[in-house]
Amino acid sequence: MRAVYKRELRALLCGLTAPLVLAVALCIIGIYTAVLSFSQGYANFEIVLSNTTYILLVLIPLLSMRMFSDEPRLGTDKLLHSLPLRVTDVVLGKYLAAVTVYGALCAVLCGYPWLLSRYGATDLATAYSAIAGYFLLGCALLAVGAFCSSMTENPVVAAVFTFGLSFLSYLLPTVSDYLASSGLAAFVLFTFAIAALSVLVCVCSKKPLVAAAVGASLEIPLAVLLLLDSSLLDGAVQRFLSACALFSRLDPFVYGMFDLGGVVYYLGAAFLFLFFTVLRFERPVRTGAFHIALTALACVCVFSANLLIDALPADRTRFDTTAAGLFTLSDTSREFLSSLDRDVTVYLLAGAGSEDEGMTEIIRQAQSVCARLHFETRDPVLYPYFSSAYTTLSLAENSIIVVGPDRSTAVDFSELYVADTLGTGYFNGESALINAVRYVTSDALPVIYTLTGHGELSVADDLAETLTAQGFDLQTLNLLTRGSVPENAALVLILSPAADLTEPEIERLEQYLASGGRVLLCTDMLAVSTPNLDALTASMGLCALDGLIVEGDPDYRLPDYPSYLLPTLGSHDISSALHDAGYRVLLPVAHAVTTVAAPDDALSFSALLYTSESAYRKEDVLQITTLDREAGDETGVWNLGIAAENAGTGARMVWFGSSMLLDSTVNDAVSGANFALFANSALWLSSQETTLAISARSLALDTVLMSEQDARLWNAVCVYFVPLGILLSGFAVWGSRRKQHKKKGVRRK
Repeated sequence: MRAVYKRELRALLCGLTAPLVLAVALCIIGIYTAVLSFSQGYANFEIVLSNTTYILLVLIPLLSMRMFSDEPRLGTDKLLHSLPLRVTDVVLGKYLAAVTVYGALCAVLCGYPWLLSRYGATDLATAYSAIAGYFLLGCALLAVGAFCSSMTENPVVAAVFTFGLSFLSYLLPTVSDYLASSGLAAFVLFTFAIAALSVLVCVCSKKPLVAAAVGASLEIPLAVLLLLDSSLLDGAVQRFLSACALFSRLDPFVYGMFDLGGVVYYLGAAFLFLFFTVLRFERPVRTGAFHIALTALACVCVFSANLLIDALPADRTRFDTTAAGLFTLSDTSREFLSSLDRDVTVYLLAGAGSEDEGMTEIIRQAQSVCARLHFETRDPVLYPYFSSAYTTLSLAENSIIVVGPDRSTAVDFSELYVADTLGTGYFNGESALINAVRYVTSDALPVIYTLTGHGELSVADDLAETLTAQGFDLQTLNLLTRGSVPENAALVLILSPAADLTEPEIERLEQYLASGGRVLLCTDMLAVSTPNLDALTASMGLCALDGLIVEGDPDYRLPDYPSYLLPTLGSHDISSALHDAGYRVLLPVAHAVTTVAAPDDALSFSALLYTSESAYRKEDVLQITTLDREAGDETGVWNLGIAAENAGTGARMVWFGSSMLLDSTVNDAVSGANFALFANSALWLSSQETTLAISARSLALDTVLMSEQDARLWNAVCVYFVPLGILLSGFAVWGSRRKQHKKKGVRRK
């Protein structure tokens, strides 16, 4: 094998194929690096690799097209067979020579992350993991090219075949989305595939009976499955195509996971096609049936290896390489999952090959910690009514449904990936999953009683889903008909009453607070007075200020909407996690909330939301003609949300000065931050851990800071000097060898 390897490597390096291929590939990758990293400032080299995988569609066919197809034309095939070498040695020698050339390309690429790290916080572990995946992908494709080259004596035809198979694999994830996923459609498509395989077997073995036997052995079980239950074939085509998509297996490496399953997959694919190549050149001393049996055995071995690696716990086969630990469970999650004593099933609503990599990885990591957590996918196309059995919401693709022994909950995809007002993305998958599992496995859910009977706003469906996901049970409460607040109340929600409460109701609420009760209050500016409600809030040391708060600082309001406030989040268990994660809350048309008692040993107050110093108050709302600051408008910092606690009684109250905090459209404008603040308030009031204790992980890309002079220098190096250096070196070696051949020819004459 060593002799074949040296001969083939010398032929590649001394010819023009390898230098041309390497130069063109490095030039293209250099251009992408110059644009994405040097110009736009992205320090993540894995982004460059994910955008340049298409060059392998041309690079691999050029490297592999002459691997075997040229031997008959040059007359060296008989020489190789006459040497004391096994066919396996010849195949491996030629293949490893091509891998060495491709490895030289990947070795050069290893310098790019190091270069970027000199100018920014490059995630080197993820970058080199992506390069490793890139190398393995190329090795698998080179094995495909070797097989295609063995099937023909024309290098051009071999290159076309290799390009066709590689391009098909490149398109498979997209193609599968357009194919029917029913069982009958799967039967028809697999039948065509079996027919094509039978033709290939006939061409290779030149035994029609063997080809027919292979086709029948595959078609008959397929027909039986169709007749017994066609639903068993639902989505089978998509799953099969996903398994054949070589390029898509690079995604985990690029996203930040070093995937041993991907390593086994690529090595298995390379082994299979090299095995097919060896069989192609084996002398026909045995029957075609023997070769078919060997092929089946090889396929079973590779398939079993992939099943085995997939069956292992994710924490043993997939390793998080991201600096932020995007796919690593926190200690809080591991502690909770390890104590889980009930079976829970997590359904991911996604088609085969379309699963979100981040959410899938978090669920797999959770499974590795807890054996009672089960994971299944449901294709929304195959099962269009599946989600309706668990929720009334219209869920997007890659949403999750978590089903426990007594209840279930749904988490929309929009809650898994969120963004702050600056556009920075965050992955909230771990928090969403853990809170959903906590909800469906809780023995007794804390109850939020929503007060009714005074024109209060109802809790919107999406807000109810958010509170439900945090483990709350929502019920209504009418104190006109009940003598007291129920004992199982975690808190009472008073949501923008249009009229004042009656004195008996206030007495019952005051008794509830005196015994350590909790109240969550949202109010709006009203034309009527509410002395009874004011007395209730005064018992907790709080009161409302009349008038509309207008923000004078443009950094704390929406453009052109001075009454749509973007207040500062205060330092409190309710709001700190949101503030630290970079969220902003939007509070339109709000009034101020203030204290009527000084903090003491019993009463304590914390501002949750407050304005800038440039904010001012329009006191007489009915007389407002302009939102500009006028004479008489009081200016200062205004509290828009306050948390009060009575250490003596244990009573707590949270008060927000606008019910539009809970408007769905307003909440969507800040990527769910309003609902998160409200849910955190409910959790704090009920003495539970706040939602964002498991913080969302930032998806912000690392950046490089490079001077214009340095950018020009490295642009020239990566786009021009390195590719031209390789190309000129290749031409020099090629020219030198041609001169030597000419001199030898002259001497012979």
